[in-house]
Amino acid sequence: MENENHEKPGYPLIVEFITIFAVAPALLAFRTVEIPIMPIITVAGILCLVYLLFDKDFERPRLYRVMPPLRNVFVTLLFFLIFAALLTLAVFYFFPSIFLSFPKRNFELWCLVMVLYPVASVYPQEVLCRAFLFRRYRKLFPTEGSKIIVSAIAFSYMHIVFMNPVAVMLSLAGGFLFSATYSKTHSLLWVSVEHSLYGMLIFTLGLGKFFYGATTFTAAYISK
Repeated sequence: MENENHEKPGYPLIVEFITIFAVAPALLAFRTVEIPIMPIITVAGILCLVYLLFDKDFERPRLYRVMPPLRNVFVTLLFFLIFAALLTLAVFYFFPSIFLSFPKRNFELWCLVMVLYPVASVYPQEVLCRAFLFRRYRKLFPTEGSKIIVSAIAFSYMHIVFMNPVAVMLSLAGGFLFSATYSKTHSLLWVSVEHSLYGMLIFTLGLGKFFYGATTFTAAYISK
């Protein structure tokens, strides 16, 4: 169990939280100069990871714990399979023109994204929005329920950089799911696997155009 400090949070911590999770995404969303998003996500994740590694009271196994309890694994995979089946049918029926468009049109690039996306985008996002947020701002949000809610909203809000409501709404649903998984399993690696499954499904089915900034490797292709 991580060491908890129940002292009241100071204003600097509140300002820091607002700056990172509200002001920064807004500035990126309304930027006048084209800035690639993925390197920023990667760097932010690395900085947060360094902070956690230097926090002597942080439970480091959370970062690399390979396997949570089998019940959590079963629930995660079952929920994903159900969602994947429903989303596949929905895209096939309602948006046949984009169904599987990415792997069909550029299989090599699709393979590259499937390999790099979990490492360069997903894990840094999870470090920032789950491990770092849960730990760093525990004084602001002392209960697990409040951490889950705030983490989900922050994760969703960050996706305003893609300038479309679909990215924000899907990320809000995913944010609640991923935050709950992290809270239950205490495994950032496992929640990154879960996040990767959903992200790769979205890219594969042809919905990646709503998240093209998640990886610059696909920006030129799926923005056409």
